[in-house]
Parts: sequence; structure tokens; C-alpha cells
Amino acid sequence: MWWLLPAALAQSTDIVETTVGAQVTTSRALGASDVDAVFGERVRWGLSEPVRLWADAQFTYDTEQQRFERSRVRQLGFTYDKGVVALQIGRHAVTYGGPRVVDGLQAMVRTGDVTLGAWGGLAPDLFTTRPMLRPGGGPVVAWSSAQAQATLVGEVTATEAGLDRAGALATARWQSGKAFDTSGRVDWQLSDAVGASGLADASWFASWRPHEAFQLDTLADAWSSLRYRNSALLDPTVQRYAQRVQPVLDPLPGAEEALDPTLHGMVGLRPTVTTGPLQTSLLARHRPGPAEEAFTRLQPMVRWQADADGRLELMADANLIQRQAGLSASAGPTALVELLTERSLWLDGSVRAVVGPTYDGPGMYADLFVDWLAPAGFVLMAGAAYEFEPVEELDDVGVTALLRLRHRLRGPPRD
Repeated sequence: MWWLLPAALAQSTDIVETTVGAQVTTSRALGASDVDAVFGERVRWGLSEPVRLWADAQFTYDTEQQRFERSRVRQLGFTYDKGVVALQIGRHAVTYGGPRVVDGLQAMVRTGDVTLGAWGGLAPDLFTTRPMLRPGGGPVVAWSSAQAQATLVGEVTATEAGLDRAGALATARWQSGKAFDTSGRVDWQLSDAVGASGLADASWFASWRPHEAFQLDTLADAWSSLRYRNSALLDPTVQRYAQRVQPVLDPLPGAEEALDPTLHGMVGLRPTVTTGPLQTSLLARHRPGPAEEAFTRLQPMVRWQADADGRLELMADANLIQRQAGLSASAGPTALVELLTERSLWLDGSVRAVVGPTYDGPGMYADLFVDWLAPAGFVLMAGAAYEFEPVEELDDVGVTALLRLRHRLRGPPRD
């Protein structure tokens, strides 16, 4: 994502990133439009040698209804890091805790390959990040070496009525040179307010590269709570526009606080062959389960890169989705081109033909994005998407556009 900072900068530079923008959506069939203002703030600033200030917040404001549609504050507090001892005060993601956030204190002690610690305070709502009177905490254990890592985080939270949740998250990863890499996670709910227990979330990924020209990626995923991770993996109909606006607009649906106790699953694989500037792959995913939820997805893709710097990239792909209602498909080209040197101006666009079981004929999707690295630390992003859906007795045309301005204030390098 374009707002992520390189890892090297995290250790050497203080940065303040402010994002403001607007998004407009119109639908001809509904005869309605929606205008949202978006705001984002990310701060990483050293106050003294071991102390830093951190902030990470995104907001979406509906200008017509004059209310905040989404508010996400994932981080707002201070860290104290002296190498062996690390403290986090305020709102921070629980260390090695996945999506968990705590308003309180975390303390970690590092000895060699082992990290021991604990977290405690008030646990905000997992999906909306709204503050809640839900005290909790738990231990943190981590081990890391050059080839393997393993972590374990415990969680016990309570409300005025008693126990809210007790659970644990375990992760592990093992790497064998550049040829093989595998990782997994298990988030287990030991008990909740009504005594229920079971799997909340689990996943396994593996990447095998026996030769520099061939790579095979596999995955297995299971979850029982509301989608809180990358929706593109779980929803095969997400278009490029929705993926592009995720850095500021959280993709969670409106029923943010409704939990889903049903266990869902997904398996997938993707072989990739690279020959010089040409790359070919086939993404295959299958989600078993009830007929109304199950789907099988195939996405063949061919990508060509003009040179090693990737200043011109052309791609053609198709997306085939088999559901209970029938087969849906889309296909088309995508182009990414650098218009100015030093990667200061980029053009990114695609056109797709779309067919589906509820369409009277072929539909269409198209988008265009422009990213400009302007002087004085400004980044300007503009984008628009067009979608035509020929549904029976209702040919719907939808247009969505966004304009986003980000400013990065960079401090001097630190020792």
C-alpha cells in the first residue's frame, strides 16, 4: 500500500503523515450520490533518545448526513525502547496479538532470542476500535532465530457482567534459505461470556521455490468471526477500486459489531513461472461450506515488465467465479506506467468486461489512478472507477471518484 513506510526509515527518521481527501459515489439506478470526506494521520516522532510518539488514525465523514461513518484509531501513545526493555503506554496493538488493541500498558524484556512480557488495560472494540470499559490483559512469549520464529499471546477480558473472553493466539514461521517458507497462526477462544469455546481464526501459508523461474504458494484459512483481515482474500468480487481505497477507508461492512459463530474455510494455491520479463501464474481458491456461501475461483494472469525498474508494466488476467447462482467472469488488461523520471508521476489503469448469471449481457468495469510525488513532501492521488451492470429491467451505471492529498513531514536522521 502506498502509505506504508520502508522499514529502513522506521529506525532512522521521524515522520508525520497527514492525509485529507474526498470520495464521491453516484448510481444512476438509485438516482443518488454520496460524498464522503476522509482524514488520516500517522505519526512516528522521537521525543528523546528512547521515547517516541506514535499515532495511527483514519476517519470517514458523511457530508450529507453530517456524521462520521467510520472512525479507526489503531495507535495513539508513547514507546520507550532501550533494547533489552521496551514499554508501550497508551493505545497500541498488542505485541504479536494480531488485531487486538489495548488502551493501557505493555512491557517487554528481550534476552537473546527470547522475549517475555505482558499487556494490560482496557480492550477497545476489535472491529470499530471504539473505547470500551472492558479490562483485560495477558502474557506475551516470543522466540526468534535466523530461520524460525514462534509467538504466544494470552488474553482474558471482562465486563461488568463478568468474563467477556479468554483466548490465546499462537503463530509460527520457518524458513529454509530462499527455497521454502511456511507460516501459520491459530487464534483459539478458550471461553466467552456464555462458556463457548472453539477456533476463532487459523491460517497456514507456504511458499516453495525450487528454481528461480518457478514458485508455488499455498494457503489454508479458517475463521469464525467477522472478517477483519484482507477482504480481497475472502471476497472474490472485490474490484481494484475498493482495494485501492483501503489505506484510508476501512473495508469492514456496516454491521461492524455482529459476530459470526459459523466456522468458514478456504484453501488455495498459485503456481508462478517467471521467464525474463514475462511472468505467468494461476491463482485457484475454493471456499467450501453452505451452497449460498461456497465458491471456486480461478484467476490466470500474464504480466510483462519492460525493464528491471518496472517503469512500464502490462498485465492481462481473467477472474472466473463459480457460485450457486452460476458462473461470473471478468477479464481485461491493466497498465502501470511511469510518466516522469525519479518515479514522481505514475498512471495506473484497467478495463474489464464482466458477465454474470443475473446480467442480461456483458457489463463493464474501468478505472484510472494517477499518483504524483509533488515537491515539498506532498503526494497527490486521484482516481475514478466506472461500472456498468446490465441487470434485468435495470441498467445500472455507477461512478466513483476520489481525490487524496498527503503531506509527509520528515525529521532529521537519528543516530
